[in-house]
Amino acid sequence: MAAARICGVQLTLCDRCHFDPGDYRRHDLVTAVLWLHVMADQTVEGVPAEVLAAGPQGVAHAELLRLITSLDPDDPDVETIHGAIHHLHDLGRQLHDAGAGVPSQRGTVAQLSISDGGVPKSAVESVDVGLRGVLGDRQAVRKHHGRPFQALSLWSAEVIEALQAEGHPVQAGSTGENVTVSGLDWASLRPGARVLVGEVLCEISVWALPCRKIDWCFTGRSDRIDHARNPGWSRAYAWVLEPGTIAVGDEVLCEP
Repeated sequence: MAAARICGVQLTLCDRCHFDPGDYRRHDLVTAVLWLHVMADQTVEGVPAEVLAAGPQGVAHAELLRLITSLDPDDPDVETIHGAIHHLHDLGRQLHDAGAGVPSQRGTVAQLSISDGGVPKSAVESVDVGLRGVLGDRQAVRKHHGRPFQALSLWSAEVIEALQAEGHPVQAGSTGENVTVSGLDWASLRPGARVLVGEVLCEISVWALPCRKIDWCFTGRSDRIDHARNPGWSRAYAWVLEPGTIAVGDEVLCEP
């Protein structure tokens, strides 16, 4: 395990989850309570209370919440954030093992999109994906982007088509997703689900918040795809667990 320093603390890079404290800017650390809480809530969304309270998933969920609430947003403990990330991964697997996860299903890569910064992203035939995202893809503004849990952005071709039918000028890649997939029941997905996209194994981390920079993709505001307002329509961010190559037409397996 390699070593790194952040906030004056010597830390080791995690062999299990690839946690590298150098990937997290000061802004990321001081907002960790917020984004970890959102991830925790979305991972258990729709799970019956009796299932969530039972077995190892109940222990992982309780410990996850304990770690999150113990964080001081003014002086966050990096190893506590790291531990919470482990519990998030564990919780997704334990819910799956308990039969309360996302249904297994198959789809296809409909489009791959990258840019040198900003939106829309342009279509390409294949991409190489590392632990921190698509090689050659870049975000123009990094304050709310580029964190490991945002390594990949995925969206549904069927959701885009439904939005177009409502009159919105949205297109694949126009809101910034890297991978547009077809054939998945998008509304059935949630954070904690693992998805094999071509050679790349990823885990959904959180539903992406829309921003004003993609308002032009809609007849009104991008709030149309805000998960809190309209569940089942949002783009999904994902951690990359196993890097590799993705090509248009590759199979997509949910819970492989």
